[in-house]
This record gives sequence, C-alpha cells and structure tokens, in this order.
Amino acid sequence: MKNKLTGVLAATLALTMILPTGAKAFSEGKTTVVSNAEVASQELKKIAAEKAALLTKSYGTTSVQYALIDNGKLTLSGQAGKNDMEGEQPLTKDTLYGIGSVSKMYATAAVMKLVDEGKVDLDAPVVNYVPDFKMKDGRYKRITPRMLLNHSSGLQGSTLS
Repeated sequence: MKNKLTGVLAATLALTMILPTGAKAFSEGKTTVVSNAEVASQELKKIAAEKAALLTKSYGTTSVQYALIDNGKLTLSGQAGKNDMEGEQPLTKDTLYGIGSVSKMYATAAVMKLVDEGKVDLDAPVVNYVPDFKMKDGRYKRITPRMLLNHSSGLQGSTLS
C-alpha cells in the first residue's frame, strides 16, 4: 500500500509539470495568481490526506503518519486518525510510536549487508564482533548472528511498559 501511495504522489507531481504556467484563484472579488508549484502542493496535500484517511478507515489502523521526501528535502508530511482508541489525545506531527518489530527488518538488512561485504560470518560467535557481550551462562559464547536473526539464541525478549 505504501508503494501505491508513493506512486500516486509521484504521478501527481509528474502531471503537475504539464499544467499551464499559472492558475487564478478568485476570492472576495480579488484576483490572485497562484504558481504551478502552489497548485501542485495543495493538490498533493489533498491526495495524501485522502489516502491516509482511507488507510485508517479501510484497514482499521488507528493512525497514519506520512512524509514525502524529494531530493533529501521534506516536501510534505501529515497524519490521519487518532492517537488513542478513545480519540481523546490529539494526533500531531510530534506523536511518538513504539517501533515494535519494525526494527528487526532494519537490523537484519544491515547484518546481511555486512555478510555480503564479508565483514560478518553468520555462523561465527557474536563475541567475535562484540567483545563486551557477556552473560552469566557461559553458553553465550556460542551464540551466532544467525541464531540472533532467527530468534533461536535463547535470549529472552522484553516488552514496552
């Protein structure tokens, strides 16, 4: 779904390039010339907000935070939904989320990149790479990156409280 939203936003940006050089907005009898960039920005904001609202309504998520970054610059960001199940706490750009299991993907990708570069052996003990890693039970010396990645090391997990 993320790729679909990104595609829609990218298509919107591409289509705005073929618009005429300016558009006119009429309000209270005054004429204001609005640039293509402003028109595109407003249209993009509208589309992004609609898609974010659709995600919260269609898939039962409580909230969505989104950002569009173009050439390293934040172009657009926003949020939709509610911050808590009761809808009593406001959802803002500063709302914090627990990272949950998402970090596992990034850690795995980083380790596998190191494996590809020959810097990490999945079956070598972790203590070869992290000498300060110590546990009371001496079996910790046999724990490998592979065991950590497939959750078979025997380490106990933790929860957010």
